[in-house]
Amino acid sequence: MAVIPKEAEERYYEIEKIIEEFAIKYLDEEYSNFSFKLWENLCRKNCKKILKGKSNVWACAVVYVIGKINFLFDASEEPYMKVKDLFSIFNVSSSSVTKRYNEICEILNITLLDINWTLPSNIEKNPLTWLINLDGFITDIRYSSKNIQDKALEKKLFDYIPNCDDLKDEKFFDEELSGQSLEEILDLNTLIEILQDEDELDLIDSDNITKINNLSDMEEILFSLNDENYFSRQKCKIIQFPVKSN
Repeated sequence: MAVIPKEAEERYYEIEKIIEEFAIKYLDEEYSNFSFKLWENLCRKNCKKILKGKSNVWACAVVYVIGKINFLFDASEEPYMKVKDLFSIFNVSSSSVTKRYNEICEILNITLLDINWTLPSNIEKNPLTWLINLDGFITDIRYSSKNIQDKALEKKLFDYIPNCDDLKDEKFFDEELSGQSLEEILDLNTLIEILQDEDELDLIDSDNITKINNLSDMEEILFSLNDENYFSRQKCKIIQFPVKSN
């Protein structure tokens, strides 16, 4: 049972029930569990905030956060739901939900494609799953050298790393994420650089490896770097991310 501040208990269970009733009809178990988890985290993090506003708006915003991260609004995914249908079922306006959505993301530091809120069934196809900060470089671990992969596994940043020979063509990203509105995030097309040159890798401290879990992590890395942190190198590979809108 969730441990919720006493002053927010009644409100918590009221909105939890609304989410539950919606989830039973329209979502699968994974979505339901993550929606409940998000709502619980929000209440524990800022119980005073959830005491204000309409219950159905908060409930809808919670589902909207999880849905946006996990492609609920992409017709190629299952389960699938149109955004306008979600708002209609909860009887809310898009502006009111957007306001609560932004508040939730700010309170819990959630970004699009956030690994911490990605459903287990979606984790492998989330582009951020395999990104690391390698001594200041944002890199896809699947295409890194075996030495770097071994160190990442040793540090328990990953449970396993797929064999890059078995990976789908890069157009996968375009197919899987085409329904997502990513214009509001960083232009990832110019950020993800794959380092493969052995001479250049010698200049990198391969022990300095950390995991990237959301776009805030990436922004923090990029804004902390100066031009002198970079050295001249051949660009080996760019992973293409879509910037399409619905």
